[in-house]
Amino acid sequence: MAQEQETQHALLIPWGHFAQEIGLLSGIEAVKLNQKVYEHTPQAKVIEFLVAILSGAKYLQDISLAAHPLDKDLTVAAAWGQAGWADYTGVSRTLSALRWAEVREIVSVLERVSQPFLDSELSVLHSQGSRLQYDGDLSGLPVSNTSKTYPNAAYGHMSDEIRLGYQVGVVSLQSPIYGRLWLSVEHHAGDTVSCTQAEAMVLAAEKRSGQQPRRRTELLEKRLEAFIQSREPAEKRLESQRAALATAQKAKQETEAQLRAETDPKRIGVLERRSVRREKAVQLAMKKLGKTQALLSRHLEQEKALRKRLEQFERENVENPNPVEACFRLDAGFGTYDNIALLIEMGYEVYVCQAAQPQDRWDAQEKSNQRNRLGTCGQQRRDGWLGRIATTTLPLPARYRLGTFLHRTDPQVQRPGTLRPDSRGDRSARLVWAVQCSPDHRGWHQRDQTGLLSPSAQGAF
Repeated sequence: MAQEQETQHALLIPWGHFAQEIGLLSGIEAVKLNQKVYEHTPQAKVIEFLVAILSGAKYLQDISLAAHPLDKDLTVAAAWGQAGWADYTGVSRTLSALRWAEVREIVSVLERVSQPFLDSELSVLHSQGSRLQYDGDLSGLPVSNTSKTYPNAAYGHMSDEIRLGYQVGVVSLQSPIYGRLWLSVEHHAGDTVSCTQAEAMVLAAEKRSGQQPRRRTELLEKRLEAFIQSREPAEKRLESQRAALATAQKAKQETEAQLRAETDPKRIGVLERRSVRREKAVQLAMKKLGKTQALLSRHLEQEKALRKRLEQFERENVENPNPVEACFRLDAGFGTYDNIALLIEMGYEVYVCQAAQPQDRWDAQEKSNQRNRLGTCGQQRRDGWLGRIATTTLPLPARYRLGTFLHRTDPQVQRPGTLRPDSRGDRSARLVWAVQCSPDHRGWHQRDQTGLLSPSAQGAF
């Protein structure tokens, strides 16, 4: 008859047996860690660290100093294939001595044992004809503000506060069985902002799942063509500014020649003042020319990047005979026009909150004589109508659905509108969801109307 044993960490028992069954423990124990062995192996301490995380320990010292210390629970140790646990100080020393190559090998073990679960979920989604739905976010991970030992920690916004710590980029997949499967977790310095991490999150999700949608190269080609055409006004302005600079320099040289030949004192004074004006004219012409040259240089760099991206997307389409349908949901900080355009071109439907941009312009389709009134929350109603949103920044067309937030308890109180992809009409146009945000967006639902977002006819220059 099996002997009964008591534990304060009951859930860790089946998890330990499950970890042995799927090969997690044998995988970690097979990782070569270049450290000395006294009583416990470094691999056993890494496993202990994993178990401490699963137990909910907030601090490493909780392994030994908590109300129910984990290192005293031999029942849990046996379930995880260990004779016993090390003190938290030994675990700390082992973790500090790990090399990055060893850490990456441990991570690869975790990914390898979890891959069958991910593959199973992808198979279920494909059999159901469902598209992949990813969620990405950048979450704050604060540490003590007085600490000086955390590597690469920096001050940044975390839970409406300025805290010392990290920003964690997380990507998950909506799962029909488990609800959510984590695909990628990446630590960044605390001052990292969301808008710089959108592409990295998408690439991490594609790498982990091994799936990607068909790249929309046709949209990128049109965007590149329009981008090249938008350079023409700047090129014409560059030629005129070069001519203006040459004219100003010639006038300055003529004035200086007259000044050298002049002998009349009064005339000399006039020419000296004229020479000063000619010098200012030359400096102003050079400043304008330099500004245009810098603008064109940046434009050519962006054009080169777009061409390189187009070549890469064409190559990826050739190498991807079975593309999938997928959408990516991101928080407001990722909702820049560049990120939206990139994810659209990568083949995703993008759901992202987006703050209102002052350069956006509204044009009515059915009620051209009406204006959209957008007032402060709780003070002014807004009139919704079918319309086309024209923006000077977003370079791609996308179908939107326009909505208005209503307060749950007071329908008269409204917030700035919501833009969501239209579920009707051409599916290829269902690309973007942008929400005009306010500081507190809790407790609201939506009323929708349809519209279409398209780029402005105005060029980049």
